[in-house]
Amino acid sequence: MRIPAKDYTYESFNASLKELLRHHLQPEQGKLGVNLFTVDAEDLDAVICVLEHVGFDVEQHEEILFLTHEYQTYGKRMKSIQYAYFHDSDQILVVFALKSMDYYNSPLVWAAEKGGELAHLRFFPKIFNDLIERTLSFPDAQIVEFKGTKNDTFQSTGEKRSRVLKRKITYEALDGKCALEELTYQYGAVPTQVTFLIPNTVMFKVYENGRFILKDGDYGFFRQEIVHPTLESALQPVKDHKKAKLHTIAVGDRTEIERISVTFTISDRYDYSNFDDFLSMLEDADFSPFNEIKRQGSVVYRSFLSDEKMGAVLSFYSDEQNFVLSPKFGHGLHSLLRFYQFMLQEVDMKTEYTVK
Repeated sequence: MRIPAKDYTYESFNASLKELLRHHLQPEQGKLGVNLFTVDAEDLDAVICVLEHVGFDVEQHEEILFLTHEYQTYGKRMKSIQYAYFHDSDQILVVFALKSMDYYNSPLVWAAEKGGELAHLRFFPKIFNDLIERTLSFPDAQIVEFKGTKNDTFQSTGEKRSRVLKRKITYEALDGKCALEELTYQYGAVPTQVTFLIPNTVMFKVYENGRFILKDGDYGFFRQEIVHPTLESALQPVKDHKKAKLHTIAVGDRTEIERISVTFTISDRYDYSNFDDFLSMLEDADFSPFNEIKRQGSVVYRSFLSDEKMGAVLSFYSDEQNFVLSPKFGHGLHSLLRFYQFMLQEVDMKTEYTVK
């Protein structure tokens, strides 16, 4: 089932999509994927260049882009088609797929993971928790399935046990809400995908990497009550981190360097004896320090960080509790957001940030 090829505004496209889904969202017939990305592009023409560069054939139908990509599966040549809208004010790309295979077999998956000009709009833990609470506030709403991880994060100066691999959790039952609360409270489990059921209204799944799947129900409700509020919440860290920059400004008859940095603050402190553990975790996450300056017996540390995934370089300073970064080269926004994700997942779930 396809969207007719004609010109659309974003609103007229959603109206057509809503009508189509009345027939499409039937058992064994189809699901709707809504995927959110940040794009390092200033206008729609630049977005088209990014999408063509990663491997799409792009047709512009007024405000909507039709994205096609050919691939092979089991020896058969297939064609995926997706539909995209660019929020130019926030540099957010919303991509719709009527088949999961159209998404998973398209360049979007590897391009967003690889980073650069395109990256997932991730739902950090507070945003994900707000989504869960907001959805469960609707009458009779249930969590029917969830997956999550249990990570070893910050180890204080007195804690010397060895790190272990991430533990994965899968739970499927109608009491998912209670089970998730218990696992979060008792063991620090972090949800990575959750399936919700609001009887007679909607059933959908959400992933922490900015992906929704509408399985059944009212698209209008899903769009207005679920996707829009979550998008607004997820945009705040993007807007905050986008303020960070390193550039020159004219002050009278001289030029000065203006630096706006993001400071990440953890709830405990490192000391000199275990700061190397942090640097090892950093390298395991594909952040490579270079031009390092260390002080013997102190955790005052300066370097540059090369983000091997995103291709950016960040300036980096740390003391025992604060980690200060600003972009120097490349796609700094995506690297800063990836560093924030690293801090939450690997160092301290209570990491907070300020921009100044």
